[in-house]
Amino acid sequence: MIARCKQETGDIWHAHFGAAAIASYFFAKENRLSDLTLRSLTDQCEAMIKKHLRTPAILKANGCAVRQAEAAIRLNSLSAFTTI
Repeated sequence: MIARCKQETGDIWHAHFGAAAIASYFFAKENRLSDLTLRSLTDQCEAMIKKHLRTPAILKANGCAVRQAEAAIRLNSLSAFTTI
């Protein structure tokens, strides 16, 4: 993920914002959060995305369906842990 980020944005640190956004999504999806907590998490994540991830390289990237994205994230996460 970091190597791909460097290739697309020229900055390895950009990947950490994407990882935080992904972690926030799964944290919210897999936990029973109160409405206030969920709204706060969403607000913070959206602010981070707006500040750090609204670059031309990212904005021109093609989107995909939620299920497709989740499957890709899970597959990449599992393969990363099996190569350690």
